[in-house]
Amino acid sequence: MERRAGAKGNAGQERTLRTQGRDGAPQGLDRVRQAARQGKETRFTALWRHVDVDRLREAFHALKRDAAPGVDGLTSRDYETDLDSKLADPCDRVHKGGPYHPLPSRRRFIPKADGKQRPLAVAALEDKIVQAVGRGPDGQRKGDGAGIGDLAAARQRLPPLRHRPLSPRNGVSAAVLIQLGGTGVEDIFSGADNFLLAFAPKADPGQLIDKLGERYEVTRTNIKKWTVGSPIQAPLDALENIRKRRPFEADQVQKATVRVATSEAKTVNNREMPDICMQHMVAVMLIDKTASFAAAHDKPRMKDPAVLRQRAKVEMIPDEELERQYPKRETIVELTFSDGTRVTERVDAVRGTAENPMTRDEVVAKARDLMTPVLGAEKSSKLIARVLDLENVKNVRELRPLLQKA
Repeated sequence: MERRAGAKGNAGQERTLRTQGRDGAPQGLDRVRQAARQGKETRFTALWRHVDVDRLREAFHALKRDAAPGVDGLTSRDYETDLDSKLADPCDRVHKGGPYHPLPSRRRFIPKADGKQRPLAVAALEDKIVQAVGRGPDGQRKGDGAGIGDLAAARQRLPPLRHRPLSPRNGVSAAVLIQLGGTGVEDIFSGADNFLLAFAPKADPGQLIDKLGERYEVTRTNIKKWTVGSPIQAPLDALENIRKRRPFEADQVQKATVRVATSEAKTVNNREMPDICMQHMVAVMLIDKTASFAAAHDKPRMKDPAVLRQRAKVEMIPDEELERQYPKRETIVELTFSDGTRVTERVDAVRGTAENPMTRDEVVAKARDLMTPVLGAEKSSKLIARVLDLENVKNVRELRPLLQKA
C-alpha cells in the first residue's frame, strides 16, 4: 500500500502512519497498538514489514502445545523440528508479495450442556502462526488492550482493499491483509492479477462493453424448467418432446437409453438424492408425464416399487461426442417400446435457456408449482397476476400481503 498524500496545511485531517519494521517486530507492533489506541483517525500502511521469522517464531511458541491439528494434520511438535527453515517459507511469501492462502478449517463439534453440539473451526498450524502475529507479547487475544483488539481497530482504518478476494477470518488476519499481497488498486478489472485473470483467465474483456445499451443480459437469463440437477434437464425435455409426438404410458416402454456428456454422467449416476439421480427422475417422468418440485424432492418415493420397475428400464450412457459439446448440455434419448418400435430425440438446447426460452405460460406454471405449497393457490394466482402487470403497480408494498405464508 502507498502512503496517502496529505495536503500542506491540513494538519487537522486524518493522519497516515507508515509503520517502520527494521527496529524489531515486537516493539514495532507495540507502537502500532499504542497508536491505534491513541489516534482513532490514524491510517496504517505497510503492517507487513513487522512480519519476520523472529515474530513468527514468537507467535509459534505462544500457541497451545496440545491444540488439535487442522486439515494439515500437523501438531506443534511436528512443526518444531527445524523450525526457522519452515517459518522462512511463509515469511518469504509475505515479503515477496506471493500468495498466502489459508487452508480450509477442519470442523469439530464440541458437546454443550444442553446436549447439543457447537461447531468449532480448527485452523491449520501454519495459519494459526500467521494469525497469532497480531496478538500481544503475552499471547493474549484480549484483556489488556495490547493484542488483537487494537490490531482489529487498526484494521478498520486501513486504506480500502479492492483486490485479492481473501476474506478475513478474524480480526488478526484482517489487520494483516496488506502483508498477504493486497494492492489497493482503483480498478480491479485492469493490471496484473486483475479480477478477470483470476476468475476467467480465458475470457474476453471486450465482452463487457460489446453491444452495451443494445443487448440486455436479463433477457438472456436461463431459467430451469425442471427443478432437478442440470444434467437431467435435457433428458426430461427429450421425454416430453417424444410424448408430444407419440403419446404413451410408462408400461409401454421396454427400455429407455439416455446419453449425456461423460463429465455429467458421473454427477447424476444412481445418486441417493432424487433430484440429482438421472435414473430415478427418468422413471418419475415416465410415470407422472411431468416432473414437479414435490416429485423431484420426494425421497421416500425412491423406494416405491412402481418407480423401481420403471427405473430398471433406464440405462445412462456417458457419451464422448456429447462431452465435446460441453458446457452445452446436450442429450440423446431413445425409447424402445414393447411393440418393437424405437423413437429417438436429441436435445441441443435445454428448455429455459436463452437459445430455447420458455413461453410465459411455462414460466407461470413453474412459478405456480413452487409457490402454491407455501402461499396457497389464491395468493399465488394474485401474485403472478400482479407481477405480470408490474408496470401498473403504483407501490411495490402492495405485493407484501401476497408474499405472506398462507
